[in-house]
Amino acid sequence: MEYNIISFGISSKKDIDILIKQRDLFKKYCLDYFKFTVMVCREQRKLNNEYDELIKELNELNIFDYVYIPECLKDNRMIQNDMSVFVGYALNESIKILNKGKLFFVHLDLFAINTFSLKDIFKNCKIGGKEEARKHVTYLWDNLLYIDTNQVDINKISFKCGIVENVRCDTGGESFYYLKTLKNEEIEFIGKSSIVNNNFNCGNIKILNNENIISELNVSKKNKEHLLMNYQIQKTESNPHWSEVYLDTFFHYRSFSGWHQNKSNTKIEHINKKRKETILNIN
Repeated sequence: MEYNIISFGISSKKDIDILIKQRDLFKKYCLDYFKFTVMVCREQRKLNNEYDELIKELNELNIFDYVYIPECLKDNRMIQNDMSVFVGYALNESIKILNKGKLFFVHLDLFAINTFSLKDIFKNCKIGGKEEARKHVTYLWDNLLYIDTNQVDINKISFKCGIVENVRCDTGGESFYYLKTLKNEEIEFIGKSSIVNNNFNCGNIKILNNENIISELNVSKKNKEHLLMNYQIQKTESNPHWSEVYLDTFFHYRSFSGWHQNKSNTKIEHINKKRKETILNIN
């Protein structure tokens, strides 16, 4: 098996339809043969034993090649840690327990919207994905994370977050140390994202207004309509977590589950329902 796409972030039965949609879009648009693996990644303050039924139901669908929850997430002593902390632990464990090969980790809210080839994007590099920079520390974020475990010494790399050279980093921060040991040709960064809005200011990230992104993205007319719908929802509701598109191919519907909001808020639940409908309409 050459490629294994690992989706992580599902922690509730209510998002199974999103997971199926994600898998179907990758099957439609990815030109490479791949397995589709599901990493169940618990929510904060939610005991691991609540996931038994979720994993059972995912397996009964018989459409995923492998479903698992990392052993580190079964340690309820981690229950007070935030998502970034235990995703880092989960990634470190995953690269050791999954079959060796070319692994591509994606968030649950990352969808393919155009034809692509992982072979063309990452070529024969050892590691690649979305470059993240915090001051002088450059590392690989956990979403769109590619690693060829046939070429990488998995015992010498870490994707934990935390303090790296006196800089606080998100998940993947400790990959900084490993990247420093590689030559440029051994790393493949996917480049900056296009932002699906016209009021975003984030360093050197390319800013596109809603009219430009509709005309410049090389995706189907129907998908462009859904992207614009997404933009209008976020703009109307003043949602600060704007969505992104990478390589005109990967639509990252950032925080569609509203993790950064008070989930008991009725208005937020209504917004999330509309955003979910948008995802399920992408074809």
